[in-house]
Amino acid sequence: MIGNSCLRTPDSTGDLVSIVESKQAAWTVEEFANLLKTSTKFLYRQVKRDVPPAYRVDRLVRLDRAHTAAWLRQLELAAPERRSA
Repeated sequence: MIGNSCLRTPDSTGDLVSIVESKQAAWTVEEFANLLKTSTKFLYRQVKRDVPPAYRVDRLVRLDRAHTAAWLRQLELAAPERRSA
């Protein structure tokens, strides 16, 4: 499972959720990996485990913005001690 350390950006995870929600379309693996500052290979492996939730359109993998934002919020709630770190 992706830990909160992968979600570390100069801003808070709440800001990351806002970025995810503000996108008008589904995220590609490449876009989301870039946002998380991780590799696409790592993210594809995680998607196979349904972490984060994703769906396929033929061979294309997409991450729904609402489901992805909810997943990020769950990570935040699962490790509240990391919010202020």
